[in-house]
Amino acid sequence: MNIEDMKVKLHAVREERETLSKKIQQMAAEVFAEGVKGIFEKHPTLEYFSWNQYTPYFNDGDVCEFSVNRDYMTAKDINDSDEDEDFDICNIAGDIKRGTKFEYVDDMRVTPDKWGYRTQKRIEVPFTPTPLELAAPTIQEFMNEFRDEDFLMMFGDHVKVTINRDGTVLTDDYDHD
Repeated sequence: MNIEDMKVKLHAVREERETLSKKIQQMAAEVFAEGVKGIFEKHPTLEYFSWNQYTPYFNDGDVCEFSVNRDYMTAKDINDSDEDEDFDICNIAGDIKRGTKFEYVDDMRVTPDKWGYRTQKRIEVPFTPTPLELAAPTIQEFMNEFRDEDFLMMFGDHVKVTINRDGTVLTDDYDHD
């Protein structure tokens, strides 16, 4: 095979790869949109949920790889007057399963030589989740079904992604220095 024939074949392979990549991106976006619709149907007071995703600039000498911050998200309930609520989606899912959550309370200790110091004690208390907190396991399961590369293709790098009840998706630049 001469170099010109190789160039033509390689160009055809690259065009096919680009076509397939666009098709895969479109298919993933359609599945994502259907799933989002289901989340909002199941949780009628959920107004939006959001997360950030980015490639770190520095990783202590290791390769910097793109990732989606699925563990810490922001969400808002329609009935909540506050701006929004950050929550640790992994912990809330565990709290709901257990029916309890952990809180920290001040605990005054006195050492044998009578010096006092303040510490915190972790206690387990009953947990009654809010409607917003009840949405957390659903969102977590949904987000975990997608690969990081799916999110990168759909929304880009160094962004905060917000999924709204009306189906609109907002992406804002995310500074993560």
